[in-house]
Amino acid sequence: GFIIGIITPILSHVMTGMPPMSPPILPLMIVELGAYGLTAGILYQTLKQNSIIALFGAMIAGRGVYGVTILIMSTLLHIKLPPFLSVSTAIITGIPGILLQVMLIPILIMALEKNGMIQKSIIK
Repeated sequence: GFIIGIITPILSHVMTGMPPMSPPILPLMIVELGAYGLTAGILYQTLKQNSIIALFGAMIAGRGVYGVTILIMSTLLHIKLPPFLSVSTAIITGIPGILLQVMLIPILIMALEKNGMIQKSIIK
């Protein structure tokens, strides 16, 4: 999940130009989606495949990492990005995507488990 989270926005940028490099959306998305993938995988395995909790935990972790990254970038690079406003805006504009994920990802996981494409549990 971590590697896919990093690679996906890079490939999207190379193929479509989105997300843009400036303003620094691409670097923010690389860090945020990497955190999403890492957290989702860890929580999914740790919480014995509770996809809803893993999904919400990943969303919270991703937004948190997004905010910290904005804080670091604004401090080190003197970019005017207010962390709280940026994170709250990302949450508000992301509501349709959040709802889609909550509806579709558990269904997708169940279908993948049913077809044997992912294991139900690797924790013993």
